[in-house]
Amino acid sequence: MKPNAGFPIVSISKNGENYILTQESSSGKGERWDIPLFIHEDLLCSKNNYSVKVLPKESQNLKLLVSSLPKSPNFNIGYGYYQVELDEGLFDERVELFEDKQTNCDSSAHYRFLVEGTMNMNKNIRNKSTNLLKKHFPERQEKQFTDESQKLRRRLGIF
Repeated sequence: MKPNAGFPIVSISKNGENYILTQESSSGKGERWDIPLFIHEDLLCSKNNYSVKVLPKESQNLKLLVSSLPKSPNFNIGYGYYQVELDEGLFDERVELFEDKQTNCDSSAHYRFLVEGTMNMNKNIRNKSTNLLKKHFPERQEKQFTDESQKLRRRLGIF
């Protein structure tokens, strides 16, 4: 897939213990800015892999949620479409920086991310995806976990 002007490229990299999301400026003048991220690595069962769900370390107002994944059979490097959700409320400086520099960024916008790493697709992901949902949404019923876990696995191409 070639980059599309409507989907700025973002790279995710590790800097020490922190993950950094680096957004290339849509102006094309080489401007960059970084946002520290917390990445749910346990979902993909490997320290070298990136999860499909990332949350900013310094604010819960910005959430990057998977929409679809690269079609590359090995998933070594590829483009994935992710949905960016900006919750209502106050944003810290880093989130404001992200919002201000993205002129087309509204309450729900799509961006393209460059995802590096190899997906380790095994059966443990089924349990891990359900457990991850239970951890973050303890008030939900068991059937909801199962349904959402199945949706997540379908998005990942795991059946």
